[in-house]
Amino acid sequence: MAARAIANSPLVKTAVHGGDPNWGRLVAAAGRSGADVRARRRRVQIGSLVLFENGRPFDELAPKAAEYLTGKDLAIEVDLGAGGRTRATVWTCDLSAEYVKINARIPDLTTCRTFFRFSISILIASRSCSSWRRS
Repeated sequence: MAARAIANSPLVKTAVHGGDPNWGRLVAAAGRSGADVRARRRRVQIGSLVLFENGRPFDELAPKAAEYLTGKDLAIEVDLGAGGRTRATVWTCDLSAEYVKINARIPDLTTCRTFFRFSISILIASRSCSSWRRS
């Protein structure tokens, strides 16, 4: 539920495409999903950088996280803080201008694969990580 909401969020997709390490978009999408999200125990990690944990943002790490997001193989981890061990993986793609341009001309969504694919795996509520990969 939360993984799909994050993967389908236009704000998350455009943030990743644009190299914006906006942890708020990730937790907001998870919160809108209806999943059990514990605000004080949430954790968001981009690459090896923890940008939000236990109710505290680490915005001073945003420039390093933005640099990391320019890479090809990305891991974005979201822990909802609810205490469970459920994992979910969802494949999606970003919303680059080129993606929109091509899909406006060709109704076949498989063209998305020529740009970026994402895998989001969300570990609901444990302190372990979940990930988002772009390849």
